[in-house]
Amino acid sequence: MTNPISSTYRIQLSPSFRFSDLEDILDYLDDLGITHIYASPIFQPISGSRHGYDTVFYSEINGELGGEDAFCNVSRKAHDLGMGWIQDIVPNHMSADPENHYLRDIFINGGESMYSGMIDLFYPGSEAGSKLKLPLLNADYEESLKSGRIRLSFDDDFCFSIEGLRIPLSIKSAEELLIKKNAGETPLGLCAEVNRNPEKLHRLVQQQNYLPMYWRTLLPGTNYRRFFAVNALIALNTQIPEIFDIIHQKVFNLIHSGYIDGLRVDHIDGLYDPGRYLAKLGEASGTDLVYVEKILARGEEIPRSWNISGTTGYDFNFYCSYLFANRKNRQAILTHYRKFTGNTRSYMHTVEKSRRKFITLYFRNEVEYLAQIFLETLQSKIYGQEITREGMQECIRELLVHIPVYRTYLSGTHIDERDISTLETALSDSARTIGLTPDLSAIRRLLEEVAVDEKAMFCFARLQQFMPAVMAKSSEDSAFFIYNALISLNEVGGDPSVYSVSKSEFHQFNRNRTGKLRYSMNALSTHDTKLGEDLRSRICAISNMPEEWKDFLNHSSLNNSKYRSMVDGKKAPSSNEEYLIYQLLLADSPENWNNRNFRERILAQVLKSVREGGINSEWNRINDLYEDGVRKFLTGIMDDEKFREIFSRVYQMASADGTIISACQNVLKLTAPGIPDTYRGSESMNLRFTDPDNRSEVDFDELKSRLSAIKNSMAVNDLGTILESSGKGDLKIAIHYKLLNFRRTHQKLFMDGDYVEIKEIGKNPGRLFTFALVDSKEWFIVSVIINANGIMAENGISPDVVKMAGTRIVLPEAAPDKFLNLFTRSRISSNGSIDVAEGMGILPFMVIYSGEAGVY
Repeated sequence: MTNPISSTYRIQLSPSFRFSDLEDILDYLDDLGITHIYASPIFQPISGSRHGYDTVFYSEINGELGGEDAFCNVSRKAHDLGMGWIQDIVPNHMSADPENHYLRDIFINGGESMYSGMIDLFYPGSEAGSKLKLPLLNADYEESLKSGRIRLSFDDDFCFSIEGLRIPLSIKSAEELLIKKNAGETPLGLCAEVNRNPEKLHRLVQQQNYLPMYWRTLLPGTNYRRFFAVNALIALNTQIPEIFDIIHQKVFNLIHSGYIDGLRVDHIDGLYDPGRYLAKLGEASGTDLVYVEKILARGEEIPRSWNISGTTGYDFNFYCSYLFANRKNRQAILTHYRKFTGNTRSYMHTVEKSRRKFITLYFRNEVEYLAQIFLETLQSKIYGQEITREGMQECIRELLVHIPVYRTYLSGTHIDERDISTLETALSDSARTIGLTPDLSAIRRLLEEVAVDEKAMFCFARLQQFMPAVMAKSSEDSAFFIYNALISLNEVGGDPSVYSVSKSEFHQFNRNRTGKLRYSMNALSTHDTKLGEDLRSRICAISNMPEEWKDFLNHSSLNNSKYRSMVDGKKAPSSNEEYLIYQLLLADSPENWNNRNFRERILAQVLKSVREGGINSEWNRINDLYEDGVRKFLTGIMDDEKFREIFSRVYQMASADGTIISACQNVLKLTAPGIPDTYRGSESMNLRFTDPDNRSEVDFDELKSRLSAIKNSMAVNDLGTILESSGKGDLKIAIHYKLLNFRRTHQKLFMDGDYVEIKEIGKNPGRLFTFALVDSKEWFIVSVIINANGIMAENGISPDVVKMAGTRIVLPEAAPDKFLNLFTRSRISSNGSIDVAEGMGILPFMVIYSGEAGVY
């Protein structure tokens, strides 16, 4: 029997971590306290895929993971242990690789293919939209024809060989060649004749149902909707019933057969009508456990009409992580950043600049398409007679720049005034930039008609689909690598302009989680987060030590100037990139900087950051000379003994404070309203960088060994004793083991308990975040230190009794007077309040429970 969901564990399946490897760790996950496997995509992707989001066949389980038999076997064994299975699905897009089962049929049969409606073309049925423009060439088309990059080949059948890829011919062109073959001409002779004549080869290409094009030519977009700006991921018409069935039939069969218990929907914001999709998904799948990957702006709420269990946890990560950024030191941190780098622009200014850049360089085709459909609709309106194509494109660009959320959700079945208000605000902000032009005025008038005009609704529905691509590319894939004031804030779902959130905001967020969305995930790391949670915690610690950070910057800049290069009149790295490098180096102690693996990892991360920022080098135009300068700088400072000594001082402070921050954030993840999600390996130290580094292999044998030792020790010792003997490295695993198992046996408390904010009194106000979950007479109280600066004992992990003297949490009158600390095993008495230092003991947090049964 499957346990009710109380936790999830995200697994990244790949050719190097297959279903059989997952089977080997099921007992470990069960011991840890996990109730549900949360698996990355399993349906057939391109060969060698490391992530599975590039599907080529939705009806077959990935053979490189072990195939369907292996999947069914591991799912059965998980269920035998009481663990459920949540499956990540990808309904928005698939791979544009010629391996794609559906594309190959389209290549052969064109508009007659049963899959021709799958692809979300901009101009279906027109000449411009009749052929897929695919980024298959590494040179321009003419050069590719003449140089043999495009060749006719024969391998059982006639096909094209394009940049080494084997692509089938259209049925008509293949038939013409077969007629000649049957007339006595040899296949190799026919191929040679075509290949040595560029004109003949060109005519044959023109007969195909696609156009091979130079990938650089298609950077501004192609004639189909893409995932973000990735031409290799082709978007789908999931809203068409037949296409919905093709995408989901196999996963529904696995649900109905009992192998899958719930779903995680990737990139819900890319779909034409997410609300309608989710309603149909719930009805057809039969599962009521549905999660959506959704990034919410601060204060934004999930649409009330959505039939979901919750989000995948980026919203929790935002509130929980930003709670620990010391707001009192915000101005000092920003001043140090601006002085060191010379960058005085705000984060929002950086985002706006990035949006304009990406819209111009990478979304030009999308803007032209959106302008065209608005133009066609408005030209039938009396108020649309003075609009122009150029004016409409300008308006679309401005709207995409000024939308404050990832997207709005107007649809034929759902019109929310909040969405109308958001769009009206974006229109007003656009007017302040370009003026209230006839085109902008016409769009505003059209918005007023969405409830009664299907064509108006279609225009805004399509606009909404493209919003998240611009938002994501300009913020998390660009501005996050340019605005480097405190990069722990530069996380998916984050907003560095906010800097920190108050305790009252986080309390309110938690209260909201006790309602309809009480099954939402609480996540601190995912396969998409920019930095591992423990590295973020170390960087966040900088906010507690602004003066020490300032001194470090001054000494480092002076010492390291000799390692900078001048490339085309610019410093390599720039001061802004140098500031980023110093924060990234907190991923490991200078003692370990000679480790080859660490050097390779941090160099890859630094170069990725430089390219993502796109100021001095970028993915599509790599500046080799500049990047060589960055390499020399990083190698030079890591080899410099004096810099190592300078860095060691700030590293020791950030590492010690970061350990406390991480421990306390994980306690909140595991106890706050919601379902805690643990990204594979993050129950231990996670100091990883951005993908692909955060998707590298986990040493589960080591984790098994450590958990076994902790489990045995905790059976006879408290956590404080274990820490004294094993050090802080096992703290996170111990926290997960204790709280995940406690949650698993106290479902009702966590699902039905009332959320109560607990206040503190004493001489250190604002240092704690405390709440209680209350179910009848059962009380569960959690208190964590959110600002440890200056109040910790010499061991660096427990509060100083003298400095914290008089600091108490005040309990409501209805609270009981007897508690048990789950970690220290101490009995705690309360006469209306609890002494914090006494209650926490050796730890920077306190988790106490009024009951007895099931306490470990």
